Amino acid sequence: MGDKPEKEPGAWDACTWRGARRDVLELGADLSFREKILWLEDGARLTLEFKAAREQRKTNHPDPHPWFNFPSKVPYNPGINLSV
Repeated sequence: MGDKPEKEPGAWDACTWRGARRDVLELGADLSFREKILWLEDGARLTLEFKAAREQRKTNHPDPHPWFNFPSKVPYNPGINLSV
């Protein structure tokens, strides 16, 4: 048993900005140097995977919202009453 009391999993205090920050700092304090390096490498790998996925989406779909390509000038229809 360690010096710190064990928290129950899913404690509500971790669901706040302050609690989440404290949990991340405690996790970092408990990790060894090797584990910290592996954690950073995993983060860097994930960042590169997100970047590659974003680039692939750009090449497959150059326009992010093709269904919003309305004509620049919509013809006027006097038969439509838009007033409420």
